[in-house]
Amino acid sequence: KLDEIPKYRSLLDPLLYDTGGYPTVPHYFCFKPGVIARVAVRESPVIVFQAFLILTELLEKKLVYPHELDYRRQQIARGVRSSHPVVQIALLSESTSFQALLSTYGITTQTPNQIESVYIWPSTKLVELLYHHGSDADLGLTGRPKRPLGSLSTSRLWKIGGKTVMCIPLYQDKQDFYICKDETYIAEAIKSHLKFLQSH
Repeated sequence: KLDEIPKYRSLLDPLLYDTGGYPTVPHYFCFKPGVIARVAVRESPVIVFQAFLILTELLEKKLVYPHELDYRRQQIARGVRSSHPVVQIALLSESTSFQALLSTYGITTQTPNQIESVYIWPSTKLVELLYHHGSDADLGLTGRPKRPLGSLSTSRLWKIGGKTVMCIPLYQDKQDFYICKDETYIAEAIKSHLKFLQSH
């Protein structure tokens, strides 16, 4: 809980060891003869406690929020959760003629021109972007592996360089030759993905 952070931080601060840079949590302390104060025996930090310290500071400075650390939503009260969450669907038509055809069946859609403020990307383009995100040749770091994005990633809106981006699911990506796929397979894939989103 955010309101408990100052309480535990006040207990933790006296235990921190100043290494001349970022404060660390020592492995253990000892008491030397004639010295009342505790002395850090090993300066290298305990990784788990150091991680908690960093997370605490990030939360205090509001650089991250609790829900961003709780990917499985375990901290959300059960009473608040909906037993039947609603998955919202946005339908896009490739052309106005196809939009008019769908409207005769009572299906409301939008064309890409009607949502000019939102960029529509194939999921493969976002995969390529995430591959370079966080990479650093000098440090020997690579970005996200070039693996296909799942439903949870393609079902959200992304803010990239000031642009609002939405991705086409992999099974509807033109580069995945979705036109050649069986219609029954597409229908089952859509139902399966929607069920997965509803449960997560």
